[in-house]
Amino acid sequence: MELFDAHTLVISAVLLVHILGVVIIAIAAAVLVMSLFSVVLAVHAVRTTWALARNTRS
Repeated sequence: MELFDAHTLVISAVLLVHILGVVIIAIAAAVLVMSLFSVVLAVHAVRTTWALARNTRS
């Protein structure tokens, strides 16, 4: 009897690919959330600066 038969290798490979896919999706979601947060902060900073600039001219 072999230590690793074909069935065990296939199951292990499928599990590894599944775990890698979950990790990649989690990283992609984290990057998306961070970029969205950065855009929200940038828009807030621009709007605040624009409002301050308009108030100083008045």
